[in-house]
Amino acid sequence: MRKYRIYSFFVAFIIAIISIVCYTIGYMYYAPATSIKTYPILPQSPDTIKIAIIGDSWAFFHKDHSCEIASIVEKGIHKKTIVLSHGICGARSGKIYSKMFADKGETFKDILANSPHFCVIFAGVNDTYTKTGAQAYATNMMQITHQLLSWNITPIMVEIPNYDIKGAYDRQTYTKKILRKLSMIVTKSEIDCRASYREQFVEKLQLSKTGEQIIYIESDCWNDNSSFYKDCLHLNDKGYLALDSCIARHIVAFLQRNNNDTTNHY
Repeated sequence: MRKYRIYSFFVAFIIAIISIVCYTIGYMYYAPATSIKTYPILPQSPDTIKIAIIGDSWAFFHKDHSCEIASIVEKGIHKKTIVLSHGICGARSGKIYSKMFADKGETFKDILANSPHFCVIFAGVNDTYTKTGAQAYATNMMQITHQLLSWNITPIMVEIPNYDIKGAYDRQTYTKKILRKLSMIVTKSEIDCRASYREQFVEKLQLSKTGEQIIYIESDCWNDNSSFYKDCLHLNDKGYLALDSCIARHIVAFLQRNNNDTTNHY
């Protein structure tokens, strides 16, 4: 009887330790990023429109396509335009937010310190792919939005695109599928959770009343063709052309709507 009690206590102790470890790891993985102390940036130049593009692999592979946005904006407002891109492959929204403040390693701080007038955010593909939770995603996106606005940078939030999320899931290894299933249980996400993540972010935008201060690029505005993708998750050249044209048109319309004389807008 005594041995049985010792054995039961040992098993209960091990289960408790595993539970604590799993909870801690789970909290760190699924919890939204915490607010980070900000830093000042230089005043924006009135002579040149600067557009930053940051985010996940969509921003990383965008570096070869920046000229399209600059060309369309320059033709629309007759002012020199510069586009700076940097992305971190695999980054979720929480990491994107934290890397806005990082001093070393992979960071967006250098681009943001250049005082862009606009900042395009590519985020959400990895959040929905790994099922990190709609609430955490929306909270992270709002932190990014508020931080950019505090610097007088107009956020351009690109809606989670219509990528082949089911195809991406099917191509994962058996081990990763198990991890995704566990994440789906924890965060109450479906395999195709794109709509719920989008809705959660839009709802927070509406409640914060920041909608008029940002540019929101809806997926249906440009992403209506499966031929835009080179695989389940990433755009090809044709896809970037369609997306960049849409972003550039929104920037031109934003500038013209806010001030017909763009020479005095920034």
